[in-house]
Amino acid sequence: MRFRNVCILLLVCLTCSCEHEQRYLCSVSPAKSASIFTLLEKNGIEYSSSLDLTNEGKIAVSVDSRYFDILQKYIVLAPSSGGYVQAVMEKSCYRRGISALSVRLAAMITEPGKTTVGDVFERVFSDGNWRVFRSPNYEIIVEFRGTVPEGIRDNNSDFELLKRFTEQWEIYFPMIGPEHSEWQFRWIVGLNGRDFRKQPIRITPARSLMKAQMSTSPDPYYHLNNW
Repeated sequence: MRFRNVCILLLVCLTCSCEHEQRYLCSVSPAKSASIFTLLEKNGIEYSSSLDLTNEGKIAVSVDSRYFDILQKYIVLAPSSGGYVQAVMEKSCYRRGISALSVRLAAMITEPGKTTVGDVFERVFSDGNWRVFRSPNYEIIVEFRGTVPEGIRDNNSDFELLKRFTEQWEIYFPMIGPEHSEWQFRWIVGLNGRDFRKQPIRITPARSLMKAQMSTSPDPYYHLNNW
């Protein structure tokens, strides 16, 4: 009998340990709730929703308590730019991955210790600018914008690095210059704050080229998916 009681107690404890309480995360308008629900579902996080009795017209979102701290930082609090930007800049060019530069780029770098994403961007682009923001889908985005400087064709090594961003450079470069064109890179930050999913590169041609292109195309931007 005693052994049976011990087994029942263990079973109860195991059952309780598998159940995690829901903790209130935030209140959102019905229009924005779908974006949060999609983000949570995509990451396999259990949640519940109900009418917020303290905020008229809002929906209260509660999540599995195990993920509360990380979700509060990702969804509720303003995204901190420093940590996310530094994490992208420090990615090694020698690593194959969704957030790292291709090893095709790393092969062009001869300076010891200068093999990170930040090093390459600083070398190839001028007027570089990093920023972090939250998209309408509640995903945190790291963005870099840089301009291709005048005379880059005269610097063979830097021009080769620029070409290595895409295997389609022979098609795009005659169309975009590339001098004075602006290149935009974006990464979607994972919930853990350490994983980054790269988005297609967006290129804006120099003003004179953009005006010429707009007469034949409604979209003056070019998108490169492979780099």
